Amino acid sequence: MPEQLTIFIEQLFNALSLAGIYVLVAMGLTLIFGLTRIINFAQGEFVTLGAFATMTLAQFHVPVPVALLVSGIGVGLLSEVLDLGVFRRTLSRPINGFIVSLGLIVALEAAYAIQWPGVLYSIPPVLPGVWHVGPIVLEQERVFLVAVAAAACAVLFWFLERTHYGRGIRALAEDRTSAQVLGVRVGRLISVTFIIGSGLAALAGGLLGTIFPFTAFFGSAFLLKGFAVAIVGGLGNIRGVVVAALVLATAETLGGAYVSLEWSYAILLVVMVAIILWRPYGLFRSAEAAGGDPLQGDHLLGASGLSKEVLAGRAGRVLKELPRIGFAVLVVVIATVPLWVDTYHTLSLMTFAVVNAIVVYSMWFAFRYAGIFSVAQAGFLGIGAYATVILTIHFSINFWEQILISAVLGAAVAALFGFVALRASGTYLLILLFALSELEIIVIQNWAPLTGGVNGITLPTAPDPFGGAISFTDQINLYYLVVAFAGFSILVLWILARSSFGKLLASLRDNEALAQSLGLDTFRYKLFALTVSGAVAGLGGALLVFVAIGIAPAYFTVNSSIQYSLMMLLGGSGTLAGPLVGSILATFLPDVVHLQPYQAQFVYGVMLVVIIVALPTGVIGALREYYFRFVNRLASRKA
Repeated sequence: MPEQLTIFIEQLFNALSLAGIYVLVAMGLTLIFGLTRIINFAQGEFVTLGAFATMTLAQFHVPVPVALLVSGIGVGLLSEVLDLGVFRRTLSRPINGFIVSLGLIVALEAAYAIQWPGVLYSIPPVLPGVWHVGPIVLEQERVFLVAVAAAACAVLFWFLERTHYGRGIRALAEDRTSAQVLGVRVGRLISVTFIIGSGLAALAGGLLGTIFPFTAFFGSAFLLKGFAVAIVGGLGNIRGVVVAALVLATAETLGGAYVSLEWSYAILLVVMVAIILWRPYGLFRSAEAAGGDPLQGDHLLGASGLSKEVLAGRAGRVLKELPRIGFAVLVVVIATVPLWVDTYHTLSLMTFAVVNAIVVYSMWFAFRYAGIFSVAQAGFLGIGAYATVILTIHFSINFWEQILISAVLGAAVAALFGFVALRASGTYLLILLFALSELEIIVIQNWAPLTGGVNGITLPTAPDPFGGAISFTDQINLYYLVVAFAGFSILVLWILARSSFGKLLASLRDNEALAQSLGLDTFRYKLFALTVSGAVAGLGGALLVFVAIGIAPAYFTVNSSIQYSLMMLLGGSGTLAGPLVGSILATFLPDVVHLQPYQAQFVYGVMLVVIIVALPTGVIGALREYYFRFVNRLASRKA
């Protein structure tokens, strides 16, 4: 047999083993989505937990096959705690469930990093060594992986086709309303689905740990891949998952073998994007295609529904204007910070908080008015940051050119992302933005001569907008420079929001189908909204460079976008002051309570979950709601 053919067959087998893992991860995603319409991003963390659970059992001399089974069952049962305590509260609003899962990613990753702080961990292989099939060499552990994955899929197919619970799950996924009318026990089936889906993910983690070293951040690498498989196959379609896993695993493996290992992940993402653009709801029928857009509607905008027509007369007018007066007071406090803070450390944190606020307001505009939850916002920030550093180093451009180019490039990348992603909707839009953001990070990491790769790059000069007349190496001057640009950005977004364009966007957000039936080009309006959002984030990137001095790709990942979403939701996405307050609270929290980085990350994640479950309108939204409830009560007493 020719050597090239031998290598090709070995690579195909490697692709088959990788497909087995993707099937196990994606099967849980698609089952859970089929029943609940919740996009469970936390599924990747069950992969990590499965790996650590299997490793821990193996350390107590439990045979690895038994450890794999026990960890799968244990993680599955543990996931039911999250289902009943968190996800079940969001069934009527799937977008809330999606955001809760983002918080769980952040919290669980941090918890793993605290518990298992080592660099690399591993699980003893069940079948060490290789098998020789003629000239072909196969790793025995990969053969074991394929066999276990195939057996797990066979059992799952049997369960879904032959058992009472399985038939109920399929009926509920296909037509929830009819299934409920016929007496199907929805809650019990959702519990079974969460246990099975999470258990399969844990099994995938344990199997992977016998082949590859892993860390606390192990599962994140397979999260998007699992979603890619589920979406390409058609969300909710079990057989589609198997086909999509084979297609994408083959593309990634052969791309890594014959093109470049560093770009293999990018090849998988490109193939996924191409397939979604070709078939918007996957290769096979998607549950979302039948059930509508689960992310449609302004579920988190903080509208209280309370009347603002409060007391009559001068007292009533004052009470009615108090929220705006409160925002004005907040602005004054921000403007006078250097006059009353006692340390440069506090001032530095406040400067970071204001930069964060610029990015959060850019996300707020896209979400609040266009209904786009942008998980690529940190990517737009990164483009602006890298443009400032690279152009300054290589072309010695001045400050105003830095700002302008960063904003323009942020807008251009947002427009490019939007041109691709906005052709889809709902879950598919979200995953496309996720994938495009990941592609950007891969390019930054692999273009090391220009970007510094994973180590990042440093800006050697301070900002100089006035030709040396004012020194911005002084922390106070730098703070006021950042505040000025933040005020300008917020003002521009507020004017756009109050304009006829903003009102039109809001109407598209609330009922896009109706707007399309009236002949409006919803794609163009949403694309413009995302482009504006990208421009503001790009401007924030230029300012971030001056504040942080050094940047690296890790600052601009999807996890960073999750952090910005926390700030937006913490303050309240339905209010103008909310993003600013959320940015300040989230920036100062770790320092105030003396948290280490992973401890702070854990608190951020838990806060995001608690906010969505207990305080969906955010801090400012809740205060605003309580305030108008109070004054309306006063008005009713006067009447």
